[in-house]
Amino acid sequence: MNCLPMCVVVPTAKKKKAMLSLSVPIWNVTSCSRLLLFVSPAVEAVKNRAEEGRAYLDFPVNQTKIYPEYRRNPSELEKIKATVDVVKNDANTQITDIDITGYASPEGRYASNARLAQGRAEALKKNM
Repeated sequence: MNCLPMCVVVPTAKKKKAMLSLSVPIWNVTSCSRLLLFVSPAVEAVKNRAEEGRAYLDFPVNQTKIYPEYRRNPSELEKIKATVDVVKNDANTQITDIDITGYASPEGRYASNARLAQGRAEALKKNM
């Protein structure tokens, strides 16, 4: 008996429009007749998706000002912009959390480094 093997076709689904159907041709072993089976996932009441981004800006020694052209900052600022654009361009998306952390080198006085770290985080907050 000559029967064709089973195949699975998964169509591409657009983001936030989860409509996944599997088209699985199945051949009856006794007669090799073709049957189609469609499987759809359960409907989600609220579609939760996550978009996350990380960027690491460079600052000159003892400074809190963001220089867009300094070291890796052009590419890092572009990553921030791309992540924000995802939210701005999708009406069904909302921001649930933003975490901005500033750092300073371990050299020097603790108070000075704490001030630098806080100032650097505030600089990015104002920049956004």
